[in-house]
Amino acid sequence: MAVLGASRADLGCVIDGRDFKVFSFGRDDKFIAVMLAEVAEFYERLQTGTPPPPDGLPSTAAALAALHPDDTGETITLPSDAIQAAYALNLAKVRLKELETEKAAAENVLKAALGNATFGEAPGMRWSWKTQERAGCLRVPDTDEARRALDLAGIDFKETATSKFRVLRSLKARV
Repeated sequence: MAVLGASRADLGCVIDGRDFKVFSFGRDDKFIAVMLAEVAEFYERLQTGTPPPPDGLPSTAAALAALHPDDTGETITLPSDAIQAAYALNLAKVRLKELETEKAAAENVLKAALGNATFGEAPGMRWSWKTQERAGCLRVPDTDEARRALDLAGIDFKETATSKFRVLRSLKARV
């Protein structure tokens, strides 16, 4: 609509491979202005090779892990925005710990009230505290000898892929 100058548009969709629906839209010049500004910024970043600033999305964490899979052992001086982020991260961790403690206390009050009961109800809510069992497993070192022994015993086993990742932790500052 922005390119053609149209005041209305229809969008046809096939839903679940069966139903055809048509959705009609009116022009929204405020949205178009915001969209064009974002597109211009995106295009500029593509032209200059400038990545967007980091945010809290899982896709950003995945992109950073892919861009920087290994550390070098090098020590750098953090820029001011990273220092502010470090303070914010430490504060968020403290608040999360407080919230986890609050959560655990509330869960324990509910569990104590439920006792041996499976369900607890009150107006507008229902809770369950069910007994579940998980099959046990045995972990053995992944060696050729262990694999042969499992094969000889006729025991099926699952292989899991190894993984490599980096861990961000707060450390004590050097003096």
